[in-house]
Amino acid sequence: MKKKLILILGTFAAVLLAALLVQGTASAKSSNTRAVYYQMFKEGSADVRLTYYHRKGSDRVTKQVTQNTITYAALKVDDAEAAKEKLSDEAEKYQGITGVKESIDYKDTYLVEKVSVDYNKADLDELAEKLPEIDLDTPSGKRAAYISLKKSEKLLKKQGYTKVKKGQFQKLNLE
Repeated sequence: MKKKLILILGTFAAVLLAALLVQGTASAKSSNTRAVYYQMFKEGSADVRLTYYHRKGSDRVTKQVTQNTITYAALKVDDAEAAKEKLSDEAEKYQGITGVKESIDYKDTYLVEKVSVDYNKADLDELAEKLPEIDLDTPSGKRAAYISLKKSEKLLKKQGYTKVKKGQFQKLNLE
């Protein structure tokens, strides 16, 4: 079960792990900013949506937003209190990291976790220190300088994510 939980909550970590291999600079607030959307959908249990922001023509990801909607049944818990207890250690890891915001909204039968990483503010060394399950080193053993959109997309496709057009996400039936 812990493996499944880490897979769901570790999506952010797994993507970050293999995506940090190139260099560049861009502003997430620029009018030239583009968004790329991905989704992993498991009917009746989980809806994981990733949005990458990058400057048009650049491979550098400037911001990443992840939204995980997960049913309590998928977590093998009965209610919000049990889910909070089960996820508290994982959620705590994201707190206090520069450029990272994480929150979980517990509903009646499911939760919605949001993780946002502003790579213009985040320090990759701090991410590596506070999230040790993420390997931020390149194949040559050096610390990556930034998140590569191309490498992120390649990893996401390998993990079973589907690229979607804005607004074309599958919807999780939560009733």
